[in-house]
Amino acid sequence: MIFLVFQSLRTWGRVLLDYSMGKVWLEKSESPRATWNRFPEWTALLLVLLMVASQLIPSKGMTERPPMSPIGLAMYLLFSGGLIALLWGILATSGRSILEYGVMFQEFASQVRDGVDGFYLALLPTGILMIATSTIRNTDNQNPLLTLLSDADHIGTVLGIFASAVIFAPLYEELAFRVILQGWLSTVMYPTSAILIVAIIFAGVHGFTDGIALLPLAGLLGYVFYRRHSYVSVLVIHGLFNGTMLVLAILSGK
Repeated sequence: MIFLVFQSLRTWGRVLLDYSMGKVWLEKSESPRATWNRFPEWTALLLVLLMVASQLIPSKGMTERPPMSPIGLAMYLLFSGGLIALLWGILATSGRSILEYGVMFQEFASQVRDGVDGFYLALLPTGILMIATSTIRNTDNQNPLLTLLSDADHIGTVLGIFASAVIFAPLYEELAFRVILQGWLSTVMYPTSAILIVAIIFAGVHGFTDGIALLPLAGLLGYVFYRRHSYVSVLVIHGLFNGTMLVLAILSGK
């Protein structure tokens, strides 16, 4: 914890110092960006909107998050993996280069560094909000993965939880929220508005209590994707954040 707080403060200090000298954190990438005017892109967008709507609109009589079982976790991994493949498969038929969707392999190390910096920047404000909202967080509204983790008695279940949170969730959510939803919104409104709207929706699908704390992370993910147009960078931020939260949950005994 001391190391993470130190790194977050150090990164914030560097970014703010650069800003005071007229330097902006993350130069805007000039790589080509999809204009979201082709049928496959509209198809992928519609699927994402339907998925988001199903998560934002609570089921009748549902007042708390349903628990997750090891079998449910396995089904989630299969479903999310299939959904990721389906969305990328649809986008592949658009005739565009994957570069236009933010997938690039040039300067890979630089993309990872931007992601690590973004992770450190997200830690401090998100951590503060998590502490501030801790009084309204309980087992009824806790993330199902954390609940399952606290009851896990098999290494396979623990590995499945980490795969879900660190790999599958970032792959799907960054594709859905940043690549597709924010990518489309940025073509019909100012980028700042697109970032804000997607951040609120992203926070909303994670529930009220978690959503409040996740707003800084969501906003930073949107900013990084807009500036760098890098799927890799936002994956690194999201994966590191989720992994850190799981490790801290294990260490705290929750």
